[in-house]
Amino acid sequence: MKVLKAIALLSFIFVMFSCNENRVYEKHRKNFTEYRWKSSNVCEYSPVIEDINQEYKIIFAFRHIYGFQFQSIAINVEMTTPSGEVTSKDYTIEVIGNGKKYLAECAGDYCDLETVIEDNYKFAETGTYTFKIKHLMENDPMLNVMEVGLIIDKIVVE
Repeated sequence: MKVLKAIALLSFIFVMFSCNENRVYEKHRKNFTEYRWKSSNVCEYSPVIEDINQEYKIIFAFRHIYGFQFQSIAINVEMTTPSGEVTSKDYTIEVIGNGKKYLAECAGDYCDLETVIEDNYKFAETGTYTFKIKHLMENDPMLNVMEVGLIIDKIVVE
């Protein structure tokens, strides 16, 4: 029994500390007072892109409390290139699937959802980009929100 516990602990440590070599950027914002995301609370991220020949996945990360009330959320993502060009796009992020189950990975009261919002994306220039994410929900503030994040991964063709 002790051996099984030791193996489980070592496996957990390995998973927690192994790095994703394809991950270019990951940042999460946690500044939601009383777990309320106000539409005026715009989350800003500044990834540095060095390879414009590479294709990427841009991922919206969302941590919420179990019991989140919406089936989907509407967000706006504004991207500013290093040279100052601004683009803006709205997305609908599914939170609850057809079977009325959360699409997130939940552990206890915390649920983590990662949704690819752009796949096979190629950046036009190298340098520091600015991403601003805000919610577009009528219910403002949106309740039970713990974190909002941006993840950028390289797409590796094997």
